[in-house]
Amino acid sequence: MSQFVTVYEYEISSILGFILLLAFFAIAGLVVAVAAIFRIRATGWRVQVATLLAWGTGGGLIGGAGLAIVLWRHADVARWYETSAFEVIEGPVRVLRTQPANGHAPGDLINVGGREIEINFFGEIGPGYRQTIAHGGVLQDGRRVRLFVHEGKVLRVDVDR
Repeated sequence: MSQFVTVYEYEISSILGFILLLAFFAIAGLVVAVAAIFRIRATGWRVQVATLLAWGTGGGLIGGAGLAIVLWRHADVARWYETSAFEVIEGPVRVLRTQPANGHAPGDLINVGGREIEINFFGEIGPGYRQTIAHGGVLQDGRRVRLFVHEGKVLRVDVDR
């Protein structure tokens, strides 16, 4: 009888630093934009102040939108995981393609239980397992695993002892 050990499990803290960075850009951008507006009211329009306003507004909008998108994706994944809205795939890993350590190529393509899954270290920043073989990933050829997958995102990885 095989015993599996969980080596990766989805959790929001895995990208907490990225979320904080986006929040910083959103807040800093809005602060700069508000400061520029006050400066415009006090001194009138000048190129430097208009540039400051544009950068502040842009940073606030991009940071805020990025933050909203990342949090929305994580909320979706958390809901999938908590409600067991995922497919459990079990079997030996067959590596069909590997991603070089420096990227510039599609991610590792593996087959587990007849299902092909791509693991991309340099793909979108978001929820899911992203450790490719070149970056110390555990989904290596011949290894028996159990994957919890939803919409191509690997939410949990269990490996056979």
